[in-house]
Amino acid sequence: MEQEKPQSRFRQIVAAVMALVTLWGTVVGFLSADASIREAQATRDSEVLAIEVMAALGEINAHVGYDLGVMSDWLMLQLDGLANQATAVALQGTAGADLLRRYDLEGRLQEQVAASMARESALLSNPRYVHSLENGDIDTAAYIQDQFRRATDLLKEQNRASDEARRWGDKSNTYTSVLTLLAVGLFFLGLALVPEGRIRLLLLVLGLAVSLIDVGWTLALLLG
Repeated sequence: MEQEKPQSRFRQIVAAVMALVTLWGTVVGFLSADASIREAQATRDSEVLAIEVMAALGEINAHVGYDLGVMSDWLMLQLDGLANQATAVALQGTAGADLLRRYDLEGRLQEQVAASMARESALLSNPRYVHSLENGDIDTAAYIQDQFRRATDLLKEQNRASDEARRWGDKSNTYTSVLTLLAVGLFFLGLALVPEGRIRLLLLVLGLAVSLIDVGWTLALLLG
């Protein structure tokens, strides 16, 4: 009876330790599930933002293409108008009045069409980009930078969401490793209940050591 009491007490201690380790495993399992959920949320956010980036780029390309096309047509009209007016001036005194009037009228009409086109373009009508429309002093670099700002901001958000998803994914995988290590600790603790003598103390120490390492690893993940 006296010999059975220490064995019974030892078994009770081991059982209590195993219960605590099992409870800790439940906590780690919850943390692993939480990390997986957060990874899924961040992945979904990253995918949504990626779609928004592509949509923004498509919209930007359409706007920029339109405005640059308008600017190209505007420049051609301006040049043609100036050329017609210069021709009218050059032909004064050598050509008929009707011909001079036609060149001058065509030049003025082309200038009017160019001015109308400029009013419809975000590039040619914004004082931020147009320093001098008559001299063709147009800051296209600032215009393109402004147009792409929204897409750039969305891309940064998408990269942050992607990094967040990767971080939570790494945590989830690490928690799985922690649970595996915890199972090893429980295995040693369970073996400590079977044999007699000093080997059971060795198995108990191994089980406790693995469990403590597991606890430290989990805390490091939580704080990291």
